[in-house]
Amino acid sequence: MLPGTEGPLVVYIDPTTGVPFRRNVNIELQRSAQPITMSEFKTITFDQFKTIHDFSESTEGPATLSGLVAYRIVWQGELPETQTLRFLSEWTVVRGQVWLVTYTSDPGRFDAALGNVERLIDSIRLPPGG
Repeated sequence: MLPGTEGPLVVYIDPTTGVPFRRNVNIELQRSAQPITMSEFKTITFDQFKTIHDFSESTEGPATLSGLVAYRIVWQGELPETQTLRFLSEWTVVRGQVWLVTYTSDPGRFDAALGNVERLIDSIRLPPGG
């Protein structure tokens, strides 16, 4: 994670009990002392993926977040002290600062909420100027 991370704002999809994993969407602004580019953040992110046990990706490529050029990856892996989880990560850079949106779910229920999550992501309006 970059120095100066703010947030995250977390939206939970599931109730607090009775589910194998509480699916959630996180939105965060990652501030850094030095401006960062989309390419630099992608490199940092993919370097971090190398440390995740059983990492695999299913899709990746360009996206749009709040009307801005963004990058999106759907991936799966086992995080320390947890189960295997599936993620949709989407980010953009505004004035050298990264806005990151991540949907996290257990793999078996990932697709069930994906349409609603994508509509939520489409509704995000980032503040001007980052």
